[in-house]
Amino acid sequence: MLKFISSIRLAVILIATLAGMAVSATIFDQPDVFTSRPFLAVVAIFFVNLLTCTVQLWPALIRRLRRQVSDIAAKKSGFVSVDMTSEDLHALLKQERFSLHETKDGEDTVLYAVRGRLALMAPHVLHVAILIIIAGAVLSSFGVKATMQVAAGDVQALPEKIAEASGISDLAVKSFATEYDDKGQVANWRTDFELFAKGKTVDVGTTQVNHPYKKSGLSVYQMGYGKRFQMQLDGPRAELSGTYAFPEEQKIPLPDGHFMVQTMGDRALLFMQFDRAGKMIRQEALRPKAGLNLADGTRLTYLRPLEYTVLELKYGHGVIAVFSGFVLAALASLMMLMGRYAALGARIDATGAVSIWLDAKGHTRRRLSQALTLKDVTSND
Repeated sequence: MLKFISSIRLAVILIATLAGMAVSATIFDQPDVFTSRPFLAVVAIFFVNLLTCTVQLWPALIRRLRRQVSDIAAKKSGFVSVDMTSEDLHALLKQERFSLHETKDGEDTVLYAVRGRLALMAPHVLHVAILIIIAGAVLSSFGVKATMQVAAGDVQALPEKIAEASGISDLAVKSFATEYDDKGQVANWRTDFELFAKGKTVDVGTTQVNHPYKKSGLSVYQMGYGKRFQMQLDGPRAELSGTYAFPEEQKIPLPDGHFMVQTMGDRALLFMQFDRAGKMIRQEALRPKAGLNLADGTRLTYLRPLEYTVLELKYGHGVIAVFSGFVLAALASLMMLMGRYAALGARIDATGAVSIWLDAKGHTRRRLSQALTLKDVTSND
């Protein structure tokens, strides 16, 4: 059972299943698939498969890494005689950039040469990196997220779940700007903000599209922007009087219908009033500080436009784990480029006869065997 759980066959089946589910979710626009129980169950089985395989491989890796020249001297079998001198062997090992260790065993000289230890470790490090990435991805799926709309200069409390998880209570937008390219097209949106915990500043950050703020498990994404119009209502009903921020092109109810406001450019707005049947009965352009009277005696004064930034907040330590996993995977890739692993043991007797023990695989094994004039050299780990 354990052999099947750690087998490559099971890994291939699971990877194919995950790929199929991911492709299906992408084609049919079903992002919830990635947090569904069936998908997470397959991910969990793959995690166990890779973990079991990794655990089984580490003891052999550790033995190889800890091998010393004294271990080669203790070997009394497994060596194959070669037709070469000690000088030729030393020259070959130097040419192949082996690290050489030497000791005496009675009248015999024992050599242990090794290279590419980092490359030997690389696949195992990559396995660990993938395990960390999987764990981080699963943690991210259970993270909390929320959306905020905040005008420049305003302070707003973070959504309850985000605040409880992160320990950060408030977010203040210091500035919001639309950035343009050389052709006058919108290039990006930029929000500079400040984070507070119990009234004290904990960090100052910036977020842009494709360049989110990430720190200590909290991510702040720039999602877009919007505009509201700050207006003052004064009328016979005291409970309705006050300052409001009305969104653009959204129906605002009135006793005899509704009204809407929309941008006219350069801080001006267009006021449109409709009756109960939806027919427009009034249309006026307003600039800041200008006002108009409604039928019930209410005075509506336009104060100023309010541009607000739309931010998406996510909290979860999965992001840190995934990033760490990718860094470790990149390190493993570099380790693979540090040269193929090979280890060679040699015993040179008093007459100068040389016998070899070789631990190498694939192309490296064949090339070293040819250089040592061997038809077949087996390794005894």
